[in-house]
Amino acid sequence: MGLDFHSTWKDIFCANFIAKWLKALEETIPEYKVNEKPGVGARPVSNDGFCQHIMSFGITYEIGNKTPKYRIEEIGTPLSVIKMMKLLLGK
Repeated sequence: MGLDFHSTWKDIFCANFIAKWLKALEETIPEYKVNEKPGVGARPVSNDGFCQHIMSFGITYEIGNKTPKYRIEEIGTPLSVIKMMKLLLGK
C-alpha cells in the first residue's frame, strides 16, 4: 500500500481503497465530510502508480491550502491509521 500526503487548493482524497476506511474517518472526526475524487487525469498521481506498477492500492490525501491546522492534525492522527489497519486485518 502507498500513502501520498501533500497540499492543494482543498482537501481531497484520491483513493482506490475500501470505502469503509473513508466512512470510518467521517464517523471518527467531528463534522468532517470526506471529499473523494478519482486520481485519474492528464497527469498521473501516486496512487495510480501503486496500482499499475506494484499491483497494490494507493491513497493520495491532498491537504487544502486553507485547511485549519487542527483539522490536519485530526485527520493525520494515529487514529486514522489504526482504523485503516483494523479494516485491513478484518477487525
